[in-house]
Amino acid sequence: AGLYAAHIVRQDPRAALARCEAHTALLDLAEDALQGVGYAYAAPIVKAVGLAYRHSPGYRPEWKP
Repeated sequence: AGLYAAHIVRQDPRAALARCEAHTALLDLAEDALQGVGYAYAAPIVKAVGLAYRHSPGYRPEWKP
């Protein structure tokens, strides 16, 4: 449990949750754009949010903005 506790403290759960909320808000905007303006507006938003995950397994270079 000690290793997990140290990791949690380093990651600052409040900040991690705030980032998730911000990403969700941006993706909601992108979804709205797809309903109206279209792909040209939404794609850069989705790609920008995806940058936060560029070091994760499965991230593809072509997703980079």
